[in-house]
Amino acid sequence: MSLKDSLVKGTNILFIVQKIDEFEKAYAIIGLAKVLKNAGKSVDIYTNNPVPSYISDLFEKAQTLFLTDIPPRTFEITVDYAKSRIEKIVYDDHVDQKKLKFYITPGDTNFSFDSVQMKEGGARYDTTILFDIEDPKKLSSIYDNHEYLFKENSIVYIGDGKPTFSSATVISTKDSSYSEEIYNAIKSAKVDMGKEGMEYLLNGIINARKLLESRSDAPIDSISKLVSEGANFAKSLDSVYFSKNKLNADLQIKVMQNVKTSSKASLVFSVVNHAEVEAIGIKKDDADLRGRIPFNITKEYKVAVVAIEFEKNAHTLIIESNSSEEYSAIDFARIFGGDGDENHSVCEVKYWESSEIEDNLLDTLFGLKQ
Repeated sequence: MSLKDSLVKGTNILFIVQKIDEFEKAYAIIGLAKVLKNAGKSVDIYTNNPVPSYISDLFEKAQTLFLTDIPPRTFEITVDYAKSRIEKIVYDDHVDQKKLKFYITPGDTNFSFDSVQMKEGGARYDTTILFDIEDPKKLSSIYDNHEYLFKENSIVYIGDGKPTFSSATVISTKDSSYSEEIYNAIKSAKVDMGKEGMEYLLNGIINARKLLESRSDAPIDSISKLVSEGANFAKSLDSVYFSKNKLNADLQIKVMQNVKTSSKASLVFSVVNHAEVEAIGIKKDDADLRGRIPFNITKEYKVAVVAIEFEKNAHTLIIESNSSEEYSAIDFARIFGGDGDENHSVCEVKYWESSEIEDNLLDTLFGLKQ
C-alpha cells in the first residue's frame, strides 16, 4: 500500500516509538501527528521508555501528549431482552480447551439469536506507524497483547533499518533526518500538511542540520520549500533558540561564570564540576546541550570547550573549532568515541578530574597538531 493510501484511508492512527530521546525526532513525531490531525485523523503516540523532561516539555507545549499504555481492544455482546426474555446468564471457563462458554437460560420459549448483537469496542486503530521498530515481535508483551496492530492494520515504518514485514510502507531515514524524510514523503503523497505541522517539521530540520551549532554547507532545499509554502523560518529559529527550560538556563549561566582562557594555547574553556551540577539540580538525561557554546563569540580563540561533570570524574565535552584546518572538533571528539562535525562535536571522557581539565585539553590539542 502506498503512503498516501495508508494515510488517507486510515482514520485512527497509532504511533509506536521505543525512544524519544532527541529533539529532531520529537519534532518529527509531533509534526507528523499535526499533519494527520489537520487531515481529520485521530492520532495517539505510544512509547514504552522514559522520556527526558525537556522532550516531555516540548510535547506538552505542542498539546501532543503520549501514551504509556496502549488501550485494549474490546468486544461487546448485547442481548436485547425486550425481544427475548432472559432468566439468567452463566459462563464456564474450559481451561483445557481454552474456551469460555456462556449459557443463557431464556425466560420463555421465544428466545432468538437475533436478539444477540456483537460489536467491537474500546480502542480500534486501523493504521500503525512504527519508528525504528524493524521487528515488532521484539516488543514482547506489546506484540502479544495487541497482535492486530501488526497483522491487521496498515503499517508504516519510519527509520534507517529494514522492517521484517514486506507489506509495510517504508520512509527511510538512512540518508537524512526524520523530519526531512517525513516532509518529503508527505509532499510526494500530496497530503495537505497545514501550517502548524510544517513548522514542527521545519524545527526538526533546523535541529537535524544543527544550524545553530555549526556552519553547515549542506543543501537546504527542504527548508526553502517549507518556507515558500508558509512555514515561518524566523519563528522556527526562535523556537529552537529559546527552548531551554530553567534548569538548562541555570546550567548555561554557570558555564558562563566559569569561563577561563589558557595562556599555552588559543583556548577558551569552562568547567562545571560535579558539586556545581548537583547544586543546580540537573541530571545528565535532562541536560539540553544543543546550540553553540555561549562564550564562543570571537575567532581570537581557535578552540572553545565546555566540560560538564554530570557524574563524578565523568565529563561531557562540547568542542567547537574556529580554525578547523588546524584543530578539527570531530577529530578531537573521535579520540573519545564522540561525534559531530569539524566545527562542533560532543564526546564523553572518564577519569578526568575537574582540576585536570585544562592540562588534558592542552595535551589532546597538541597531540592533534603532531
